[in-house]
Amino acid sequence: MAIDALITGQRDLNRATAGHWTLFAEHRERLMAIIHASAPARSRIAIAGAGNCNDLDLRRLAADFAEVHLVDIDGEAVEQAVDRQGAAGLRVHAGVDLSGVWPLVDLLRGREASPGELDQLIRSAESGVRLPVPAADLAVSAGVLTQLLRTVGDVIGESHPRIVELATALRGGHVRTLLDAVRPGGRVLLVTEVVSSEVIPAIGTAADAELPALLHRAIWSADLFTGVSPAAFVSWLSLNRPAGARLTEPLPKRLLPLRPLR
Repeated sequence: MAIDALITGQRDLNRATAGHWTLFAEHRERLMAIIHASAPARSRIAIAGAGNCNDLDLRRLAADFAEVHLVDIDGEAVEQAVDRQGAAGLRVHAGVDLSGVWPLVDLLRGREASPGELDQLIRSAESGVRLPVPAADLAVSAGVLTQLLRTVGDVIGESHPRIVELATALRGGHVRTLLDAVRPGGRVLLVTEVVSSEVIPAIGTAADAELPALLHRAIWSADLFTGVSPAAFVSWLSLNRPAGARLTEPLPKRLLPLRPLR
């Protein structure tokens, strides 16, 4: 079951962005504020897709929470981030495929998938994965969802007729993964990129009060990254209600410049 090419691609991305600590400063402050508002002090939190941790103040997390579990496919990137920030007492869980489909995706590289293989891929994506952490008070998805979607999209093609179906399955599976990681009554915080400033340049300079209108515009003009529309999240949760989940109002925040997925 070889997924070396996929892991190598993720590692290359992590190495290329490891030095972006300053670029993430504003986003990091916002994310840390939301994390602390979402979980009581001295509780247990799990962060899926920790990566370089440029969006996380690890020393502050270690000081404020009883347990912090950092989960990622690239354990080396997480360990290096812990060392860079001088944090201690954090628990790193390496080699975790958060999509649950990378072995299947690897088998499809370089050839067209059959309808049966796509059915299997979608079923596996919908199931989600079990994080190797004890039940948490808060599970955080730290901007990893678009990376999962990009990997699969690169393999089957962004123009594939079933790409939206697969993206929906991956999104649902990821939400289930996060819900399964929390205790009864726990909370899930899903942070994701939704649109690029290359598509809507005004995002880069907009005031906070202007962001909801820009997000509304992106939703109605279909300028969003495939599979991560806040409106689609609301619709999916209202229809599926996995584990009795209740959605709080999405919080549009300033986005970092990103390469469009399509």
